[in-house]
Amino acid sequence: MSAKDTTTPPFETAEQYVYQQIRQEILSGDLPGGTPLNQDEVATRLRVSRTPVRQAFLRLGSDGFITNRPNYGSTVTSLGAQDILELFEIRSVLEGFAASLAVRKVDDRLCRVLRARAETLEQSHASPKRWLDMHNEFHDTLCVLADRPRLQKQVHSLRQRVVPYLRLYLSANKGAEIRGHEHLAIIDVLASRDPAAAEQAMRAHVMSAAKGVVEFVANQEILANQQREARQRERAPAGKRQKQMT
Repeated sequence: MSAKDTTTPPFETAEQYVYQQIRQEILSGDLPGGTPLNQDEVATRLRVSRTPVRQAFLRLGSDGFITNRPNYGSTVTSLGAQDILELFEIRSVLEGFAASLAVRKVDDRLCRVLRARAETLEQSHASPKRWLDMHNEFHDTLCVLADRPRLQKQVHSLRQRVVPYLRLYLSANKGAEIRGHEHLAIIDVLASRDPAAAEQAMRAHVMSAAKGVVEFVANQEILANQQREARQRERAPAGKRQKQMT
């Protein structure tokens, strides 16, 4: 059997390939919110037919990564501060519940493993990509311990939706820790084997983390509005511009 015959393709279908490629470009920030997406251009760039692109766009829309509007085309979904706050609020409830279930499987050995990961995570703020990867791994581990696959999928999806904004926040605040991400303290609570305390601690942890990110996005919205108003004033006729200033 040739090497070609034994090679496993990275994706089962062209649709899956397009979905993963565009999704990763959104999560990495290469396709920021509001970016228009043309199916023909994507098909040409990724060297696939238009059909899997159309199918992938529908799936991306269903997952909230892009917005598909009949007769207007598709754009990368742009989340405002209130949208991001809502996602964090939902995540805090679900992940709090996951933590309350996870304590049943937490033992001393696992606490040591989680503590080592948390200590490495706390030292990784200079690299947003590394920090985010390790952060997701830490939280995914706790969700796996809850032994609720559907719950784990929902929590993971909620975290992914805000990744582009976490990247922007970390890049703008190099070396700074996202408020609320006191992962070592979370492990101390898990070690107590108290489900109610674990749920409360995780919910508070997620919402504390949300505060800095939401404030950052809100400030970006204010700045964008100010810049838009300034451009509108510059385009206005001289007489109208003078009237706007008085």
